[in-house]
Amino acid sequence: MSRRLAYYEVLGLDAPPADRKAVKRAYSKKLKITRPEDDPDGFMRLRDAHDLALNILAREADDAAWDAQQISVETAYTPDITPDISTDTSTEIAPDTDTNTDPALTYVDMTPETAAEPEPVEPASNTTYAIGATPNLNAPSIPYTPPISEVPKLVEGLDKMLADPTQYNDRENWNVLFRKARKLDIDDYVDFEQILLEKILHFHDYSYDHPLYETPEKMMRKLSPSISASLFKTMSWDQVNKRGDYRGQQIEWLERRMSTRKRHHDPVPIPETDSDGNKKVWAFLFGAFVLVKVIQLLANL
Repeated sequence: MSRRLAYYEVLGLDAPPADRKAVKRAYSKKLKITRPEDDPDGFMRLRDAHDLALNILAREADDAAWDAQQISVETAYTPDITPDISTDTSTEIAPDTDTNTDPALTYVDMTPETAAEPEPVEPASNTTYAIGATPNLNAPSIPYTPPISEVPKLVEGLDKMLADPTQYNDRENWNVLFRKARKLDIDDYVDFEQILLEKILHFHDYSYDHPLYETPEKMMRKLSPSISASLFKTMSWDQVNKRGDYRGQQIEWLERRMSTRKRHHDPVPIPETDSDGNKKVWAFLFGAFVLVKVIQLLANL
């Protein structure tokens, strides 16, 4: 019996990933050999492992932030404990019995009347091996500027398009959006794919509290049938395994909501057969079989 692979082994890693970049790099590498049109189940397992790895990293980051916050709070309320010098017996201090002591010295009394003369500076050596003052480096500092992602601009354009009925039913607007999305690198495209699914679900009123959540096909259609079918085909949502996985359940709900497949088909009627005719055929075959056996027995005699 084969062992069930862990989520990081599905991504092709030997150990749990350390950051989001490692997850996306492993996902893009495995995605080259696991295409949804060739291996839908394998693609679904790979996508589930990708989402699970990102969720685990996010949860670990939240736990670390919480622990750091608790440590800072405990440090802020920790009392400052100073050593008690009264217990130090190394030096005995005689009790002060003189009550007519002079007033204590102040900082002004301890300040010298004249400033101290500066120390003489030795002349620099005339040898070629003398080390002078360290010069300031004039090389300009170049700050690191991370690459600017185009995902926020695409998401902003998607929000504007979904807010206007005259735009979200225009096929050319969707074509422009996906032409720009195909120019993204693999990491940004994965983020855009997940954001797009969340936006489309929200656009179609995906909520457990909705009165028609169990029957989304009864809700009013928003996108035209051709655009709905093209969207499913472009994002390969029609290849996703919809058995048991949370993302698969979302896409199945969206499939019913957008009416990309018909439900409750009438079964194909089965023509009625003549039972008496069947009985006659079987009786004829049985009689022929018995006749052949009788002829064989007579030939042997």
